Amino acid sequence: MPLGITRSIVLVVLVLSVGLSLRADAAMSTDELIQLKEAGLSESIIQLMVDSGYDDVNRVLRLKEAGFKDDTILSVIQSDLKESGTAPSSAAMPATPSASVPATASVAVPATETAGEIVDFSTGAKVRIVHFLIYRNNPVEQNSDAYEAATMTMVGGNTLKIEWSKEDGRTVGLLLKKPFKSPFYWNISSGDSFAPGKDQNTFVLKSSTNRVGQPETDGTHYWEISFEPANAEIVQWIERAHAAN
Repeated sequence: MPLGITRSIVLVVLVLSVGLSLRADAAMSTDELIQLKEAGLSESIIQLMVDSGYDDVNRVLRLKEAGFKDDTILSVIQSDLKESGTAPSSAAMPATPSASVPATASVAVPATETAGEIVDFSTGAKVRIVHFLIYRNNPVEQNSDAYEAATMTMVGGNTLKIEWSKEDGRTVGLLLKKPFKSPFYWNISSGDSFAPGKDQNTFVLKSSTNRVGQPETDGTHYWEISFEPANAEIVQWIERAHAAN
């Protein structure tokens, strides 16, 4: 075999060996994964660390031992990944559904990220938005739209962002004045109510008539969102935001 070919083969073998070694060094060991689990870290955070290559296990364990909540630790990991230039997209966030949800409500509209928004979690969903008027102590539906392929995104820990395409949307209200604009923002507050809906795998978020933030109310109107998510982890994010605000 010519000397040039032999050298080329040796060089290829060395490059592959170094590459495999670097990948092995970067991966977390089984013991480290077990340590994270035994420390009480959620499966979603552990999965994010594995998928993104974040291997500062000692930092995460120290934060957990100090009593920081998983949401805070998640923010630290995302910040570290962003500084290193390896921050995962919201689609790469791991999923730990708390309910069985059919796959028919798939993501059809990619979540857009504007300046200053921190994306926590995103999923596709069937969504209905309704605007009610209180008339003689009874709710009267004033405006309503249903979206078969919307995207629901939690941003900044306490804001629900709903997006849909121009082609989507089905008017279901009789007194519709004008279509809702996408994206639709909902700043979750303690005055809101959040509970499972009447249909299986659906959930309902309802505002009071005097809430602060988006969407606005004026004392005589309130908002209601019913949705069927493709990934039920969005429910956990909403519940945490509701409890914290």
